[in-house]
Amino acid sequence: DLVARFLTERQILSSLTHPNVARVLDGGALPDGRPYLVMELVDGQPITRFADAHRLPLRARLDLFVEVANAVHAAHRQLVVHRDIKPSNILVSSEGQVKLLDFGIAKLLHSDGVNTQTGVRLLTPDYASPEQLRGDSITTGSDIYQLGLLLRELLTGLRPLAGDTNPGEPPVHPSRVATLSLAHAEAPGDRATARATTPDQLARALRGDLDIIVGKALRAAPEQRYASAEEMAEDVRRFLRGRPILAHPESTLYLVTKYLARKRWIVPTAALSALALLGFLGALTVQNRRLETERDAAQLASRRAEATEDFLVDMLRSPDPTNATSAANPSALTVVDALQQGRQRLDTELVDQPEVRAALLSAIGETLSGLGRNAAADTVLRQSLQLYTQGFGAADERALGVMRQIGNNHRVSRFSQAADSVFREELRLRLITGALPDSMHATLLSIISGAQLQMEREDSALVYASAAERLLRTTGDTSSAAYEDAISALAPALRGAEQFDSAETVYRRFIQRLEARKAPRLLQLATTYNNLAFLQKTRGDLAAADSSYRQALRILNATLGAGHPRTVLTSNNLSVTLELMGRYDEVAALGRDIVFATEFQWPDGNWQVGAAHLNLGRFFLRRVQPANAIEPLRSGWQSYVQTLGPNHAWTIVAEAQLGMALVATQRTAEGDRHLDHAYAWMRALPNGPNAELVGIVRQLVGLLQANGGARQAARFASLLPATTPP
Repeated sequence: DLVARFLTERQILSSLTHPNVARVLDGGALPDGRPYLVMELVDGQPITRFADAHRLPLRARLDLFVEVANAVHAAHRQLVVHRDIKPSNILVSSEGQVKLLDFGIAKLLHSDGVNTQTGVRLLTPDYASPEQLRGDSITTGSDIYQLGLLLRELLTGLRPLAGDTNPGEPPVHPSRVATLSLAHAEAPGDRATARATTPDQLARALRGDLDIIVGKALRAAPEQRYASAEEMAEDVRRFLRGRPILAHPESTLYLVTKYLARKRWIVPTAALSALALLGFLGALTVQNRRLETERDAAQLASRRAEATEDFLVDMLRSPDPTNATSAANPSALTVVDALQQGRQRLDTELVDQPEVRAALLSAIGETLSGLGRNAAADTVLRQSLQLYTQGFGAADERALGVMRQIGNNHRVSRFSQAADSVFREELRLRLITGALPDSMHATLLSIISGAQLQMEREDSALVYASAAERLLRTTGDTSSAAYEDAISALAPALRGAEQFDSAETVYRRFIQRLEARKAPRLLQLATTYNNLAFLQKTRGDLAAADSSYRQALRILNATLGAGHPRTVLTSNNLSVTLELMGRYDEVAALGRDIVFATEFQWPDGNWQVGAAHLNLGRFFLRRVQPANAIEPLRSGWQSYVQTLGPNHAWTIVAEAQLGMALVATQRTAEGDRHLDHAYAWMRALPNGPNAELVGIVRQLVGLLQANGGARQAARFASLLPATTPP
């Protein structure tokens, strides 16, 4: 761990170039493997000791602090959080130059390395932020908190204690209360303030604006602190210039007072005029501030819009054959290629606009998920969530929106437990932030119900879905999209609880409601037809299930395409229904169509391509046509080897079924090699085959016995539990 943190520090420091950050000059490793780095020599004293030794006045101390804040802001722009800002890590040379050092426990914001492991808490307790002491995730807000402690100590000499914070109150030690007899520290033009050199004199300085600056930095909640080190430094600079600070509550009296403090020569000659114009000046100042705020917001929005437009236009041009080529496809890049390249560009572009980067990453991630590139989508969406959380807090609406995207991506990838955890976390965060609208509350209950149903927790799914529908019905909200989500979740939950009549009634009413809309929610309509078909198949009404599945496929093929995972899932469901109806030629034709569609959708390979081949091969096995089964089984097994790995459980099952088909066609030697490998893998399982594997092994035993593989059948039968007949 020590070596890993050392290497992390070297990586971090080598990426930072700033006059107030100690530079890395070289690095390498000793013959025994220990890493080393060569840093510039910083011959100086800790910042507080330097200030006290030189009896620095207030202005000089604040100038030093601004340099520190600038260095921290530079690190944050490189996505680095220091996490251990304290006087001993800030040296000042004899020439008065500040150097920030010791990034030994710093964390790259985009890193998942050892320093972010659960349980690893590297910190200095007296200078740690509340979230560090709690073990929560660390953002740039932790450094802002530590800057607040540093500024307080630099001005008062008061060293912090672990957990020492009192948001909203003057952060002054009780022993210094008697010295705070002045109303507040004035701007640096005040001669008394400019000469402050003793601890008591400096303590007096921590009143008024400086009090507010330190108090804002020391807020317990990271989102209530300064948004950046640069913003905190700007408030200190405003104080030094006698300007209104941004953290001060806006008031006419405050603004006028600051103005008159800067223009003292006006007071003796214009007192009467000032009194007469006071109301006018106050109103005018407030109006100007409002206009400036609106102007700045408009300019910022314009810059963001321009940056977003330029990036998207450039990215979307890449599939144009006249603008982009690649070695693999000299004519043009695919849309997926363009999205992936756009994501890579965002690693280095728009670094000074994290909100824009986060929004673009969110859009790219959602699009990748919609195209079935779920693993890539998860990576991109997590980057977006991290940026939003760092900039605005975990409970910010934008962060919560990306969290929902991550959960939905898990859900369509069939990672049900992960999806359920994400949705529950979103609900928790929304509940703790205050009032949660009924529509949003019901929507989240509906989503959680769906995840519970995927995990085969039927009773729990029905509880959540019923609660969502009841919540909106009792408030009279039965015409909104949220209510549609609620009844869309209720019907599958009723089916899972085997309340089939109620479930079918809800399905049919919901379909009528969706089809009556001027602009139907097509994907929701397709999902409802698919779910209705599954219920009809469960009840034995195969003709009705066939019709409903085809209605769903008509919509999905038109909207998502034949190779999309949702389309493939519904096609497989139809295939099962056709097989139960004895329409075997249609099953084989549909299976080949699915193989073609998935290969077109994932030309570079994907486990779903393997699944399509294997479904076709297993159909031929069930039809006792092993010769027809061999090639699709072999293609599916090879696809699983490439995408899931040779020792994945699905891969082993596919290999066993391929071996069985080979034995059944008298290709015994080749088939035995595959069966031997599958048998050895299953036999080595610590607790034997699980319930799912037991069912598959029983099928293997029966098919081997029926196709001349008695020896292999006996071996696999030995893997079954003693109470389970072969």
